[in-house]
Amino acid sequence: MPRLYSLDLRERVLQFYDEGHPVENVVRHFSVRKSWFYNLLKQRRETGMLTPKVRPTQYKTKLTPHEQEVGNTIAEHADATLSERYEMLEKHVSDMRCALLFPNRPAYVGNELFCLALSIEKYPSIC
Repeated sequence: MPRLYSLDLRERVLQFYDEGHPVENVVRHFSVRKSWFYNLLKQRRETGMLTPKVRPTQYKTKLTPHEQEVGNTIAEHADATLSERYEMLEKHVSDMRCALLFPNRPAYVGNELFCLALSIEKYPSIC
């Protein structure tokens, strides 16, 4: 993930550039990447703002539209293994075509469940 530079540094970099220093000297003096500097110039030109862009804290997954239904299914069968959960999703959530979204990949379903903050039981329970 890219570093978020402080607003103070952003202002100093642009002030140094606005004083007439060439781009090569600016990036060397402040130890920043040239691409970051050009993106900062573009951001200032287009928006007038220098603050870092806000990034989403939660990313959407293929199961996100079905989160409530998937959560209920997982809660009903809390001790199910990943393979069993894959089969349940394949049967229970027919409208999302689980077989097309996750073809023979129970591990991928496990990653999706993790992204939705649902618990994952990897191994069968020993009674």
